[in-house]
Amino acid sequence: MTESPRPHKVVMIDRNSMTDRRILLEAETLRDLGVEVEIVGLGPIADTDSIEGVKRTAIWSDGQYEGSSIQDEEFGANSLTPNIDRFLRSHTTMRPLMTAVAMARFPREGMRLARESETIPAPLRPVASVVTGALARTVAAARTFRSGIRVASMWAAGRAADVVQPVRAKMQERETPTSGARALSSQEQITRRVRITGTPDRWERAVADHVARVRPDVIHVHDLTALKAGCIAKALTGSLLVYDAHELYSHQPGIPKLTRRALSRLESTLMPVVDSAVVINEDQAEVMRSEYGEFDYVCLTNATRAPEGFNPDGPHDLIRSRFAIPPDEPIILFQGGINRGRKIHLLFEGVAQARSRIHLVLLTWGIEIPEFQQLAKDLGIEERIHFVEPVPWNDVVYWAASADAGFMPYQGHDLNTRLSHPNKMYEFITAGTPMIGSSDLVNVRRTLEATGIGVLHLLREGKDYADALDIMFDDDWARWKECKANVLRSREQFSWETLSRDFVGLYERLGVV
Repeated sequence: MTESPRPHKVVMIDRNSMTDRRILLEAETLRDLGVEVEIVGLGPIADTDSIEGVKRTAIWSDGQYEGSSIQDEEFGANSLTPNIDRFLRSHTTMRPLMTAVAMARFPREGMRLARESETIPAPLRPVASVVTGALARTVAAARTFRSGIRVASMWAAGRAADVVQPVRAKMQERETPTSGARALSSQEQITRRVRITGTPDRWERAVADHVARVRPDVIHVHDLTALKAGCIAKALTGSLLVYDAHELYSHQPGIPKLTRRALSRLESTLMPVVDSAVVINEDQAEVMRSEYGEFDYVCLTNATRAPEGFNPDGPHDLIRSRFAIPPDEPIILFQGGINRGRKIHLLFEGVAQARSRIHLVLLTWGIEIPEFQQLAKDLGIEERIHFVEPVPWNDVVYWAASADAGFMPYQGHDLNTRLSHPNKMYEFITAGTPMIGSSDLVNVRRTLEATGIGVLHLLREGKDYADALDIMFDDDWARWKECKANVLRSREQFSWETLSRDFVGLYERLGVV
């Protein structure tokens, strides 16, 4: 009797504190195609982020996971250094000295070992503790100095571009694959690239160690914060590496110039290791190609999937029933973190200035909530501003369907925001809810102009937000009715099932499905 072939394995790596809906949908899609999927993320894991049939592994920032800890391992050419327990067991001579050295290398375990270890005679433990402390401080100082040298080197590289660029060009010419060629696969080449970007931290080493034990067919990293860990894991396993770039990281708002250059340098250094990328849209791909050269990619927007049994025609009355809002008073919804960078304060001003008595519901969290509660009081609209704690992903669509319109208050002052495909746009479409957005958001404008599913208005001041609301909710709600009919007709073309076909095609090309 022949054995059935084992399913292909994909390990997804995510370093964000909250698992993005996009990651969960990708995992579900691969699972449904018969792939064995594991998501390795930054702990802890929320119950709402669990998926039936998809393994979740939480690794804390200090390297701990599943009740144990990966120690301060060194990234080498062949394998990771054994952890501290194996390290101590492997030395049968000079145990007191080796224990002290180990305690210096792994300071967090030092105190525990000093209290519990039997490798040091009791009378010598106070002395060992002093020696360990001195060694630990020396090691920490050396690491700090080394990090400082690397930061200074990065700064000098930026200041001396005329010297560095020719060297970098030759390196790119020698190592970067041409269009259509396979990415770097040599362990030596990958190791060199990783070392250029600086010493991997404990989380990156712990993740790479875990992935090396799983040995998947594909390592799928989400966001630039997880890319180095994925590169190390590829060097250890020889697995294919997929880089899911959710953003244009070096073009995000509020990032200092030096940090922006460092992020760009990190991404450009590691991109040649990537076998294929997943990007949000062609605009993002064009920017990345102009900065990093040609690479293989597919586009996957931030589409979402309707919960099972959801009917966009309703009725959906979660918001009106909860807050006792009269039927003739419009409800708009914003979901996500709130801050002034997202122009929430201007949205509040717009609600205050609009002709209609509009209610704003915010599915949100964060330390800025008291500031905006006070702002609502100052504007005299506190009874029409409703804060709701975040709900599970599947419930977001029901809340969106309970609003009359969704509002995307962002302004396109930075390239990343200007070219984005906001998650909220797809959640509103899935819910069958019209929306309002700024006309300087390129892909929001393209979508709304092509379908008529919402109101476009250039958003700059509070009055602009009020004008957009007045356009949507005119005297007889004629514009709203038109947008509502259009969004109900357009839902299918923007569904996850429709827009994820190229993503599935990528994994078919990789030989996983």
